[in-house]
Amino acid sequence: VSYEAVGRALAGIPGVTGVHDLHVWQMSAARVALSAHLMLTDGPAWPRILASAQRLLAHDFGIDHVTLQPAWQVPPPSGRVIPVAPAADANHDHDAHHGGR
Repeated sequence: VSYEAVGRALAGIPGVTGVHDLHVWQMSAARVALSAHLMLTDGPAWPRILASAQRLLAHDFGIDHVTLQPAWQVPPPSGRVIPVAPAADANHDHDAHHGGR
C-alpha cells in the first residue's frame, strides 16, 4: 500500500482540505490498518466524509480497519500535511513557499 497514494486519495474527498498524522500498518498477512486526521472545511459534513473515506479505503486499497479523526483549520505545528492541489500545480515548490518545512 502506497502511503502517498492513500494520503492523496483521502485528501481528494470533497470537503477534505488535507491529511495529517497518517499511519498505515500491516496487522497480519492479509489485513492493513490505517489511522489519520482529516482536515475539513465543514464540520457538519463529517458523517458523509467519514462514510466516503471508509468506502474509498476499502474499495481502492483493501483497508477495512480504519480510525479517522476530523480536524479543522489549523494543521499540526510540526508534521506532515498532504494538501489538496490541482494537477496543474504539480511543480509547486512547497519548501520555497512554506519556509522549508
